[in-house]
Amino acid sequence: MRLIVRNVLTWGITVSLLGMAAAAWLWTVMDFSERAAGAVGAVPLVLGAFSASVPTGRYLRHHGLAVGAVCGGLLTGIWYMAASIYCDTFRLPMLFFLTLPIGMAGGVVGVNCPPVPIRRRPHKPRIMARRLCLWLALLRKPPKYKKAPDE
Repeated sequence: MRLIVRNVLTWGITVSLLGMAAAAWLWTVMDFSERAAGAVGAVPLVLGAFSASVPTGRYLRHHGLAVGAVCGGLLTGIWYMAASIYCDTFRLPMLFFLTLPIGMAGGVVGVNCPPVPIRRRPHKPRIMARRLCLWLALLRKPPKYKKAPDE
């Protein structure tokens, strides 16, 4: 569960905020009606749910539908709490039913992606043997050369 919360807070919120900034810029450049404003506002939330559930599913490697549903629901809940603080209305049912299947699709995509490579530390005896060889090479006395006889 800690991994899901971490990915939602890092990937989901970040992508949602960047998408909301892009939507706000697009809204100022173009003239949108009230209907189009709702769709433009829902896209960043959907993209955030997808981008949060892909790395989670990729790391966990199983239960992509469940992981994506939890990621989408958690992200929607976070934005619902933020919206209830700042404004009066938030279309929770519509956005919840949008982010849930998109999050589930992201979880399935993440499960089917190649696994996350695991970094392994090098084997200790090899490192110690290499160091020992270097020390022995440093401690070895250089060979003595005979001087050529003077003519």
